[in-house]
Amino acid sequence: MKFLWIIGLAASFALGIFGPQLVFKTPSTKPATSSPKTIATLKPKTIPLAPVRTRSNFNLQEEIKLALEQPDSWQRLNALTRLVPFLDSQKIPTLLSEVEKLPPSKEKDFLLAQLIGVWADQDIKAALKYLESDSDRKQNAEILTSVLASWIQTDTKAALEWLETLKPASLRDSISNKLIPYIAEVDPVKAMELASGIKDSRTKRRVMQDSLKVWLKKDPPSAIAWFTAFQDDNLRSSMLRALISQWATFDPKAAADYSMKLNEKERLEAWASLSSKWITINPSDTIEWLTHLPKESSGKLIKDAIVKWSERDPMAAAQYALDKAELQDSLINLSAKMFQRDPDATLHWVGTIGDPKKKALLFDGIFNQWMQQDIAAAAQYVVGLSADPEQQQQLVSKLTTKWASEDIQSATTWAQSLSGPARISAMSQLVSRWMKFDEAGAAAFGMNLPPEELGNSAHTVASYLVRNDPQRAIDWISKLPEGPVQTSAIDGLRSEWTRMNFASALLLVDQVPEGPIRVQILPSLIRKWTGEDAYETSVWLSTQSPSPSKDAAIAAFSGKIISSDVEGAAQWALSIQDTNLRQQSLASTFSVWMKKDSKAAQTWLDSSGLSTEQKSLLQSPPQTNKAPP
Repeated sequence: MKFLWIIGLAASFALGIFGPQLVFKTPSTKPATSSPKTIATLKPKTIPLAPVRTRSNFNLQEEIKLALEQPDSWQRLNALTRLVPFLDSQKIPTLLSEVEKLPPSKEKDFLLAQLIGVWADQDIKAALKYLESDSDRKQNAEILTSVLASWIQTDTKAALEWLETLKPASLRDSISNKLIPYIAEVDPVKAMELASGIKDSRTKRRVMQDSLKVWLKKDPPSAIAWFTAFQDDNLRSSMLRALISQWATFDPKAAADYSMKLNEKERLEAWASLSSKWITINPSDTIEWLTHLPKESSGKLIKDAIVKWSERDPMAAAQYALDKAELQDSLINLSAKMFQRDPDATLHWVGTIGDPKKKALLFDGIFNQWMQQDIAAAAQYVVGLSADPEQQQQLVSKLTTKWASEDIQSATTWAQSLSGPARISAMSQLVSRWMKFDEAGAAAFGMNLPPEELGNSAHTVASYLVRNDPQRAIDWISKLPEGPVQTSAIDGLRSEWTRMNFASALLLVDQVPEGPIRVQILPSLIRKWTGEDAYETSVWLSTQSPSPSKDAAIAAFSGKIISSDVEGAAQWALSIQDTNLRQQSLASTFSVWMKKDSKAAQTWLDSSGLSTEQKSLLQSPPQTNKAPP
């Protein structure tokens, strides 16, 4: 029954019988973990097989009935499989008709596939004819492909001739495309000829790649000779990658030698494909080979190979990268993969690293992965870092930003449980992130925090308030204590007002009482307005009563128009009431004027009405003079 196992397995996968409950994989020596916590190991159930009678008292119909009465699909499948050796090919057509009467089920479909497999061993054409006439085209395609794949191995010509008679054409073309790699095992030239005729470009590329891989494994010299002569520009690059990748699985050094004969573009592609595959088979030989490549190419190739290596053995990849200066930026990703595989071992290993910079990079990757796997556990770890407040604050900021985006309630509860600098850092980050998706809620929360906990997030709270309730924003900012938090809030107010047009902003500015807030806000607004309409700005300034905020605004106005009207700038500077600010503004203006037109500047100074001492200071300003705000 040479076709039986192929057909049965193909049909079983197609029908979904071999689902998650069947995993053909060598068991690991230790359980996988997703966090430092111990995870229980699940043991597979032992499923008893249904009894099968001896051949002397064997009744196939009765055995089928008993098999289908088993309590679950896995036991039914096992029982049906054990019936296969008892099948009599002479009775298969009759048995097929009996099985077809059974209610639809996966087990029924599987048994049909088994029966067809036995039939194909004895009379493949009869079996194929039955399949062709069956209405379930999806299952037909799977079983037909398996049967024809085996037939091709013994009589390629007959199999292809039969395939040509298959209808509809769509089914024939689909099966034909799947069979070409099998044809490559017996006649690779014919396979490539057939593949080149496929109309769909993606299918054509895939089939030709698969066929070339089969050919290369069977007869490397002829496969390489064919590829060397292959000149299809649309496919050559992808075919080269397939060729080198397959070659690397059994003779990477020969593939490396061949790559040196290619042109520069193809050589780089070949090196990338070769290193990506070879590193998963023999990392030490791959790295050794890569280090001997030209430096302008080896750097990126080694980095990419390390990433691929880490998928198989992240610890070994990290150990190698640790001592390579050019690979330090890879440590974050490597440690993340290590932690994902074995958290406890990774934390222990990183703890043994002496270099603080390398240790920090490694831990950065660990913490990023930890937050992905179990953010609550990562948060608990951060709480325990009170002995290292600098690192604790860094991690608090990172963790709060992520947690607040995913679960604002849990993040808030955690942040409120902190104390000292960690709490201040957490609260500031919390409000800033919260503002991204719930400005009203974040602003209400932030306004009730002590100013020191609000921190730089005062900027975003103020911005929100200014857009929605300007007077409330002004009142709130004015009540904040002078210092960094109030300055941050003022910046938020200012950034919103500078986006407004002149008339709208004026209405809001007039609501701000004289004081530090007005003094800090006006200069930047005046500079913006002057650039838009210097005349209207000057008119507004003229209407303002003498005050520190007006002085600050005039200094800003004078500095803005100095390039276009230096005399006007000097006159405005002269009107500033604050002595020090006036002197600074005049000194800046007069210096520019002297460079442009020293005679006119001197004439203005002589008639300015300034005292002799003031004139002297302008003519010989101290070296520490600063430009006006």
